[in-house]
Amino acid sequence: MTFDLSALTAERDELQSETLVVSELMQQSIYENARVAIDQTEYQKRYDALTERYDKAKVCLEEIHHRNKRQNRPASSSRIFCRSCSRWTAWSPNLTQCSGSAL
Repeated sequence: MTFDLSALTAERDELQSETLVVSELMQQSIYENARVAIDQTEYQKRYDALTERYDKAKVCLEEIHHRNKRQNRPASSSRIFCRSCSRWTAWSPNLTQCSGSAL
């Protein structure tokens, strides 16, 4: 059994891009605050909003990572079992059958 991970992969890629963009915006904000006199209350609001945006994307990325691991685990475990069983000489990718000597 295989799982279509294309949707998770696309979502992961989008979230990785989001974290890169937000971290760049955070760096720019820090740099601006260091070199220009700006209202610290306004700066802190903006920085907190960026931090929250980054944290949300990070949590979503972690969830995608865990879903990906859960979806891959059964197939991976079955493949390892089929490959390690000495009775079976060939393994079927769809995991519905292993061919070889008597089962």
